[in-house]
Amino acid sequence: MINSKIPAYFDSIFAVVEYYRTTYKVSLTAALVAVLEYLADGQPKDNPLFQDTQGQTLSDKMGQIDWDSLDLTEKRNVLQLLLLKVKRADHADMNSQLTPDGIGYLLGDLAYQTAGAQSGDKILDITVGSGNLLWTVDEVFEHHQVHLKRLGFDNDQVQLALAHVSDRLLHDDETDLYQADVLAVPEDEKIKAHLVISDLPVGYYPQTVPDKYEMRAVEGKSFAHFLLIEEAMNLVAADGWLYFLVPANILEGPEHEKLLKFLATKAQLKAFLKLPENYFLNEAAAKAILILRPKEANPKGEVLVGTYPSLKEPKAFEDFLQDIKSWVKLNRSR
Repeated sequence: MINSKIPAYFDSIFAVVEYYRTTYKVSLTAALVAVLEYLADGQPKDNPLFQDTQGQTLSDKMGQIDWDSLDLTEKRNVLQLLLLKVKRADHADMNSQLTPDGIGYLLGDLAYQTAGAQSGDKILDITVGSGNLLWTVDEVFEHHQVHLKRLGFDNDQVQLALAHVSDRLLHDDETDLYQADVLAVPEDEKIKAHLVISDLPVGYYPQTVPDKYEMRAVEGKSFAHFLLIEEAMNLVAADGWLYFLVPANILEGPEHEKLLKFLATKAQLKAFLKLPENYFLNEAAAKAILILRPKEANPKGEVLVGTYPSLKEPKAFEDFLQDIKSWVKLNRSR
């Protein structure tokens, strides 16, 4: 049954976003950030963006929205719909798109089952974007009464503004968010987290790659997702876990030998699980969940390789989940 609150709140807030965009002649994304900041402030008269005649109309419209009456899941669903709408309208590139909840929950469930995380442990998204994957995974742990310390890096100012205001509305600004290219963070400022996650951006890294990276290209441009996997190994705790969304062909695509060599020498490959094909528009867009651990972490366990069946095949899907549970028993830490 559809929760009627969600579309109602989406419609109310998006109407204000549209009004703000046309009134102040800004992009839909900028309008969304302004309106959500206004909503998070909870003090309409103190917000300088809403002080003129048009602002009074906006104040009246916003006064009809009782954000605090929603629970956390409802709030997150409303925000997700708003972000999806705005990103499509502003033609956001593929690497700026939201990670769908269905994928986020699968990754989050795997993380909960395997990582043995405890309240107070850090979870770090190295390419946090607007925050949806981090919020989704965190929601899985919250459901099990495990309260993680959330952290995120991103070098895109607009994306981080969306993540920041979403965090204010969902978590009272308790997430540590940093505007930085995680590959350029100084050694003495690096964070060690028990869980490291990312929906890895795919493509070439636009900057010069330091010689220290084994995954850099000898000639030409280096793959950003390869470099991020390598850097993530420097950001995970000795007994930690890493969970990435990667191209489904990453272990057989261009320069895959370099990745396989790196994983064999610098990490433990724990699992490679392709997501259902019907989750994606075409084969080229297909993704998989890649699970890694530091080389010396225990238990060693077995590598799980497979493909999630479609949800339209409930028996096959349930059998696959049982295979995962059997694998978890051999790999769960703590």
